[in-house]
Amino acid sequence: MKASTERTAIVRLDGIEYDVAYSISGDCTYEEAKTSGPPERCYEGWSDSQVTSTTISAVFVEGTQVQTSERLRADLLKELAKLPLDDYLFEAFMSQEPDPYEPGD
Repeated sequence: MKASTERTAIVRLDGIEYDVAYSISGDCTYEEAKTSGPPERCYEGWSDSQVTSTTISAVFVEGTQVQTSERLRADLLKELAKLPLDDYLFEAFMSQEPDPYEPGD
């Protein structure tokens, strides 16, 4: 299923501290473990998430929004990629309300 979330992070580059607002989106799956019933019908749970897009929406330095060059934006994205973005996406996925139009089990 598709998931997305918006977050902020502090990124330090060349002695400057940037407060970066960004969004991530991607795909997540989750299968809850089945632990009751006959052993042949029980199984462990599993999950997976994969970020497919990271977009910077705003950058601030000392509380003031700044314009970013393509190079700075690329450098900030490289630093953001070091964060556990897949985990952040999965956390957002698990906190979503179920889609009332999605068929249940």
